[in-house]
Amino acid sequence: VKNALVDACRDIRGDDSRPDVDTVDPDVPLVLVMHGETDVRLYRCLNGGGAGASLHKRGYRGEVIHKAALKETLAAGLLIEAGWDKLVHHARYVDEKPAVLLDPMMGSGTFLLEGALIAADVAPGLVNLVRRAKEGRDGRFDVPPALRWKDADREGWERLVRDAIRRGRDGREWLTAGQMSRSVTIGGNELNNRAFELTAQSIQNLRMTEVIKISNRNCADWDLNEIVTPGRTIIVTNPPWGKRLDEEELDVTDSWESLKVFMRNGHLDGCEAWVLSGNKRLTPILKMRKTKALAFQTANERLRWIQYHIFAKRPEP
Repeated sequence: VKNALVDACRDIRGDDSRPDVDTVDPDVPLVLVMHGETDVRLYRCLNGGGAGASLHKRGYRGEVIHKAALKETLAAGLLIEAGWDKLVHHARYVDEKPAVLLDPMMGSGTFLLEGALIAADVAPGLVNLVRRAKEGRDGRFDVPPALRWKDADREGWERLVRDAIRRGRDGREWLTAGQMSRSVTIGGNELNNRAFELTAQSIQNLRMTEVIKISNRNCADWDLNEIVTPGRTIIVTNPPWGKRLDEEELDVTDSWESLKVFMRNGHLDGCEAWVLSGNKRLTPILKMRKTKALAFQTANERLRWIQYHIFAKRPEP
């Protein structure tokens, strides 16, 4: 594919010169997508590689990544579907009542980390952008490939970056100051020690240790009586469902049984829960009636983002 492209460029130029190929930071990143053997499409990317690294790479992950980690962009989209951004907006600008986000099976913490970035109004890619500027010799911000093309508005880009930095700084200050009044509470739990350690490292890398609080135990034993605010609490979680994890590492059924205990023990009455599932046979374990389900596909996996409203148990007759 590469040879065909550069040969085509040479023919168009008519001067027998071939363009250079840069696999690290190209000026014109291209992506080839194949559907079957005959449907082949070539896309020019607005970002990609080097300065325009994929926006799912937020900059808080360490070198070691959990093999079942949820993709950051997917987690952010699911949080928005769950209404977390709206809840935070109300807490900050409308009624100043608490906004609470909880993940009882946080894994490597993607939901919590993305939830904190949304609450702080930190733009996707901003953490990486600022870090690279500090590491560079002249402190200038990198630009995505699209801004190296003709007629690109470089000054407009710089204005947008400065505005994003201001908004992120103000958002972080509000989020940190709000810990005293509990304007926003973000909490997670994870039984697996290694996943817990990866989450703790990512929280530290993101400088959110004052905002995100995590515990290391079975979620069935996670006590939230002083955290939960009915009507202002969203529970989000991606429990194991038999893929991307070895069966020897984890009994998937036991995990869902623990999640059932967590969801139905009474401390979440009046709250809303969203569960990501890739296995229809596991969700009935919760013994809860869904109120909404969003079906979608990512890579080769068909998933559902399932909403549950949690109500108090009916009294025994």
